[in-house]
Amino acid sequence: MAGNQPKFTLARIGDRWAWPNAAIPSTHIFKPPEQGTADADIVEAASNRLVRLCGLESSKAGVMEFAGERTYVIERFDRRPLENGKVARLHTEDFLQSLGLPPERKYTVKAKDVLHMLHRADPADGLCYSWIAQLALNVSVGNADAHAKNYSLMFSPDGIRLSPMYDVLTTTFWPWVSAELPMPAR
Repeated sequence: MAGNQPKFTLARIGDRWAWPNAAIPSTHIFKPPEQGTADADIVEAASNRLVRLCGLESSKAGVMEFAGERTYVIERFDRRPLENGKVARLHTEDFLQSLGLPPERKYTVKAKDVLHMLHRADPADGLCYSWIAQLALNVSVGNADAHAKNYSLMFSPDGIRLSPMYDVLTTTFWPWVSAELPMPAR
């Protein structure tokens, strides 16, 4: 999976975990602990809870333990269970994809670029206002990793909407992490 932090996906089938494949989509993302960011799982869980306490939608996630090891587990919001027990993939694009930019540009996208894109998709600006709330939350918690791949649009026959928030992490918890925010206004 993309990103700096090591992660992997599994599919939840009933009460068992399985490796995903073309026929069995992943349903959860696992972020095991890594050196240098002690307690990132707890900090991300607290940050995610704060999102919900502020009235914004966030991915369902939390800290779980497997064989004595803690890991942060996120239920994928871009999946939908079907009546037959299978799982459907939902059409979702992160902002970088929607802007038509390559992954190495994730830290170069400016807020004004996002607002222009969202306005083209929704001239009434409902998407813009919703995204500004997400951006404001990331700024207020000091999430220095809130780049263009950490916001997404979801597409359905009913229209386009913002995805729930994900990868919300108060990075100021670690004093050596840059406090510079990745999405300047201009």
